[in-house]
Amino acid sequence: MPAKTIPIPINKIKPNPFRDLRLFPIDKAQIGDLKESINEFGFFGGLVGRKVDGFVELCFGHSRFEALKRAGETSVEVLIKDFDDDEMVAVMVTENATQSGSNPAAIMNECAAAMRRLVVILLEMDFSRVREKYGTRLFDGKAGFERARGKLLARIDNPEKDGGLGEPLIRAYLGGDGAYRSFQEIRYAVATLKQSAVYDTIVDDALVAYQEREFAKAPGPKAAGAAVKPRKQPSKPRKRTVDERCAAVFGNDNQSRAFYEAVTTETAKRFIPVDQQFALAKEIVVSIAGQQEDKKGAFGGRKNLGGPYIKKFVSELVVKQASKAQSKIDEEEKRKLYEEQRTLEIRGEIKSANNAVRSLISSCLKLEKLAKEFPGHILFGDFAGKLGSLIRSIEQLQKAMK
Repeated sequence: MPAKTIPIPINKIKPNPFRDLRLFPIDKAQIGDLKESINEFGFFGGLVGRKVDGFVELCFGHSRFEALKRAGETSVEVLIKDFDDDEMVAVMVTENATQSGSNPAAIMNECAAAMRRLVVILLEMDFSRVREKYGTRLFDGKAGFERARGKLLARIDNPEKDGGLGEPLIRAYLGGDGAYRSFQEIRYAVATLKQSAVYDTIVDDALVAYQEREFAKAPGPKAAGAAVKPRKQPSKPRKRTVDERCAAVFGNDNQSRAFYEAVTTETAKRFIPVDQQFALAKEIVVSIAGQQEDKKGAFGGRKNLGGPYIKKFVSELVVKQASKAQSKIDEEEKRKLYEEQRTLEIRGEIKSANNAVRSLISSCLKLEKLAKEFPGHILFGDFAGKLGSLIRSIEQLQKAMK
């Protein structure tokens, strides 16, 4: 079908299925500015999409579309093209690269989109089809394709397996050496997806969807209520060390990388839990809002916020303060522990002394009895007359120790 521009009702438009709004959320401030512009000058178009099941999926322009909705528009003209899934990803990446620059959230979204497509490519296409569509872009031979497919299938039975969707394959899908994104940007984005456990979610959701499709295609009668066999859960789920939402807070990849390097040091991880990273990232950006850049360039706007400032903010204003507070707590805990140890020691000695006193009283009472039976015995001497008062004194000591 040739491309053509037609009016589409707003309620019949959906976002690009490969635009992950959690990883790369729409900028609310930008929507506000666009809405004001639409109200003042009107909307100049530029939306492109494809038709799917009675709806139109946008290729890009999600901020403009949200602004249109807020401006009260009921329909908008969209250029309709016959894009397949790979083309939907490609045009999204191109738009992100030209409009969002090195925004780390956009790059993570692109890597996630590539992962979702690669799962489908590996599981639902054979090598001949892959070679026909992608050439040697993804795999230089059938052995490489089968290896990658085997790693992905192995995760179905063993969720602790990585899945094999690493930086080289993702970068190859996104364009290889001619990609808009550099090796470092993609490697960092993939590492962040893994550290935040989003990587696991993407792969596992895609594997479950694959199993469901395979089950639906299985021949023969199906039992009522039959479902896909649940995948095994990892015995040791990946521990989250970063919050992927922080990437959208910073203006570029260098800022985001500096933040993650700062919060993932061993010292920082003691005092900055993952669930506090997002608030801290926003605090860092807010801390420099409205400040003028000094002679050394220590401050600046969001786009000029440097990595050294971010690391310094985290290390000095958060980690050091928390470390000092922790030191006070540690000292107090040491003091309490010392007191507890001494208390146990005193109790032990009192118990020993009580036992000794009881034994001494028992011996003195026996001596007193013998002194009465054998008065004047040479072994008693003057001691016999003092036994009574001595026993009373010992009894008073025993009473005092209770």
